[in-house]
Amino acid sequence: MGYGSISQGFQPGDLVEEFDANGNAFAGKYKPETTWNYELGLKSTFFGRLRFNAAVFYIDYRDRLFQTVAFQANQFIQLTENIGASRSYGGEFDVSARLTQDLYFTTSFGVTKAIWGNVPYYDLDLNQPTNLSGRTAPYTPAYQGSVSLDWSHHLTDYLTLGARADATLVGQQNWDLRTTSSNRLINW
Repeated sequence: MGYGSISQGFQPGDLVEEFDANGNAFAGKYKPETTWNYELGLKSTFFGRLRFNAAVFYIDYRDRLFQTVAFQANQFIQLTENIGASRSYGGEFDVSARLTQDLYFTTSFGVTKAIWGNVPYYDLDLNQPTNLSGRTAPYTPAYQGSVSLDWSHHLTDYLTLGARADATLVGQQNWDLRTTSSNRLINW
């Protein structure tokens, strides 16, 4: 089965209570974050034992919400604000197969590119304004994948013996707006 979808995402704006470095509360305000999401994909089953699914996507963010640091009342405070636009695009696939009656194999892999649009930003480390345009947006791994092997055997109608092995790979992802702090993760 092939499919396609176009949808709009929405995270509401809010009037929130923020706190300065001394713990004093003040009102912060931000607009809704919206997205347009586009996806094309394929879902298939072969011979009742093999499944293959694949998809490509594109997400266009407007008024993206992010926790930032601002200088207010002679101090730096952390607040939620709309910092600008970004876009994410990529693809993913997964394959699963029943190898025997008791043994099931699954694997998946995906890639994502997340890029900031025209986003003016004040860099506290460099103590100067900059623009994030073209830089990688944080918290989005460049790639991720997994492999698992699952064995389960029915001993009786009420008792099943099983074992499972998993491996997960997560590519580089940035932790800050400027793409200077990153992490790569492998789980076994």
